[in-house]
Amino acid sequence: MPVTNATAAKRALLDALAVLPVLAGVQIAYGYPARDVERELIYGGAGRYSRTLDGMGGGMGGLAYTETVTVDLHIQVRVPGGTVEQAEARTVELGAAVEEYLATHGRLDDLPGLLYAAVTGGELGYALDDDGVTSALQLQVEFTSYPT
Repeated sequence: MPVTNATAAKRALLDALAVLPVLAGVQIAYGYPARDVERELIYGGAGRYSRTLDGMGGGMGGLAYTETVTVDLHIQVRVPGGTVEQAEARTVELGAAVEEYLATHGRLDDLPGLLYAAVTGGELGYALDDDGVTSALQLQVEFTSYPT
């Protein structure tokens, strides 16, 4: 049994996003693809987890517990020659697609043990250079589950 459901939840989310028609053409990666970054990218980042003991039963060492995992999901958009507003608008549009998917598929099509997944927060920023602008949205996606 795994120590945490963090990697399984992250993988299930990224796999689901990779086949969404609204995200066709967007690069989806488990981690940051350092050498081959496309103009629109969604990738998984760090994960944090905590547990609430529910008593005796399944789980590790005969203990039953509920796990809450928060995974950073990074959305990055590069607009050569563009404006901050253009880049941020597209970044937020991609973030909305993620939120809408989770609002209707909060169990990620029945990931074992998953109770729900939802976006619980985020941070939006940008960087300018001589050739354009890159906008970045970091979403915190929370997964609540009974580890299996």
